[in-house]
Amino acid sequence: MAIHAKSLPTLLGVVTALGICSTANAKVEPQPYVTGSGLAVVPTLGLGYRYDDNLGLTDTDTESSGIFVFEPGIALMAERGLNQYSAYYNLKVGEYFDSSIDDYVDHLAGLNAKLDLATRHRLTFDYKFAHQHEGRGSGISEGLGGLLEELLYYRTNDLAAVYSFGAQGAQGRFDLSLGWGDKEYTELEETTQFRNWDELRYGAKLFYRVSSATEAFFEIKRLEREYDVTADGEATRDNDDTFYYVGALWDITGKTSGEAKLGYETKKYDASSREDFDGFSWEVALTYLPVDYSQFTFTTSNAAKDPDQLGDYIEEALYRLEWEHYWLERFSSRAAYAYTDESYTGIDRDDETDRFELSFAYDFRRWLEFRAGWEWQEKSSSVSGIGYDQNVYYFTLTGTL
Repeated sequence: MAIHAKSLPTLLGVVTALGICSTANAKVEPQPYVTGSGLAVVPTLGLGYRYDDNLGLTDTDTESSGIFVFEPGIALMAERGLNQYSAYYNLKVGEYFDSSIDDYVDHLAGLNAKLDLATRHRLTFDYKFAHQHEGRGSGISEGLGGLLEELLYYRTNDLAAVYSFGAQGAQGRFDLSLGWGDKEYTELEETTQFRNWDELRYGAKLFYRVSSATEAFFEIKRLEREYDVTADGEATRDNDDTFYYVGALWDITGKTSGEAKLGYETKKYDASSREDFDGFSWEVALTYLPVDYSQFTFTTSNAAKDPDQLGDYIEEALYRLEWEHYWLERFSSRAAYAYTDESYTGIDRDDETDRFELSFAYDFRRWLEFRAGWEWQEKSSSVSGIGYDQNVYYFTLTGTL
């Protein structure tokens, strides 16, 4: 089975992009059920077992448990002329054998519309809603996972619209984007209310075709974030984040594709007592296929972001390399390594995290995949109690129509 199999149904791309089969990152290839009205329907089901040897991400007194994961989902899609409409819903349930505190039920849903208004005018609308949990020892509870007596849940909304001018393949074109998002925790509100926020996003991206396979671009985007509540005696975390990028995207003869952008970021806080960020930023994603059954993917980024706990901002640098290879038509492997370096400003803290994943998959049928794997991560920190080691072993079965 070639990784870049040709002419898969349009809906398969939608299902993959929406993450409906996220239990195992499955490569199942659905054949949608199409109603008389032209509505395509793809249900999916993921079943899995995981064993986690450090549930609270602690450096001492670690807890472990087996976990049963149940993940059903459904995707819908319709086409009217050149316009495409899609919707999806994904449920993920985790039942822990030895730690009922960690049992969770997550929801993810979304809508998408791609409207072709004329040869040179297009509109894209995208909305995502999530009600998900934050694992013990991550996010707000980092370093405190062993003390929590309940999981922290949060809701997020993300709404984005993009207007595109210029025909596909034209020498020049541009995108204008506008979006809004928010995040709100729903448990332990006396503590978590200080990390609830709303954010306005907007930007522009100008493309110039250099060749048939390559486009250069200039991009500017801005994020204006406001926090709902500021703790007594603490300066507001409200800030404006602006990125200026130049870059290129390409797809050359099916062998290599990607997008690279380099530029400058300014992060300005409303409170003068908080330190602003001005510095280099980048986002790079590269894919290389030396042969049609083997693929390498490299991603890296660098940006300043808001911390979940103390500090003004975190300058985060991420590097990730993945290799996926089909040894036989139905048997494949995936290996990935990631390194993250986080440098805090406003407090004395530096973190480094190494992650490694190795998994093997067997495609019983076009619509059914089995995967077994191992995930390992190690975090070190200049702050006591933040570092940890974790191993996760898993088996998953993912199916569709």
